[in-house]
Amino acid sequence: MKILNRKLIYSNNCIRNASEFSYELISKLSDMVRQLVFAAEVVNKFSNAIVRKKALNPLISNELVELSATMGKMQIQQLRFP
Repeated sequence: MKILNRKLIYSNNCIRNASEFSYELISKLSDMVRQLVFAAEVVNKFSNAIVRKKALNPLISNELVELSATMGKMQIQQLRFP
């Protein structure tokens, strides 16, 4: 009977540890997703700002505008879930 109780206690401790690890992992993943969304929004705003500046200043290269637009689209597409 004592051996069974020890196994049950050990099993409960393992479950508790796994549960605590899961909650910690979920918290970290949630923070990472928030940071990725923020980064994508910053890239998109930067891209929009470049397009507006290009409208005012033709000396800004078309290549820069195209690159920033492409990066903005890529960031948003990568954050979409399948």
